[in-house]
Amino acid sequence: MSSNGSQWTTIGNTTVGGTGSGFIGLPVTSQTTATLAAATFDQVVVAAAATAPVNGLPSPWQTLDIGAVGLPGSALYAAGQFTLKGAGANIWGAADAFRYVYQPFSGDGPDRGPRQRD
Repeated sequence: MSSNGSQWTTIGNTTVGGTGSGFIGLPVTSQTTATLAAATFDQVVVAAAATAPVNGLPSPWQTLDIGAVGLPGSALYAAGQFTLKGAGANIWGAADAFRYVYQPFSGDGPDRGPRQRD
């Protein structure tokens, strides 16, 4: 997270292990269905190595809109960064709406999401 684009604060770090399957991803929402928000994620590591981008994202990453977003979102991967654009009312409660980049994983899932460090 950065308020000025120069100084950055880590907001999450999770190690996943064990057995099972699920999805790990990066969401973005504008908190309104009429406007797209943009987010850039870098230093994202899920697998030991990512392959060259295909259709904008490295394999096995995928992207989609969740819920009633209003405007369709998009996702790109370049120079080690994911850039997402997404709309939607929110990411909590009973009616989530956001853009999501994700990939399948095997193992136990995290027990909590990223948290901002002060």
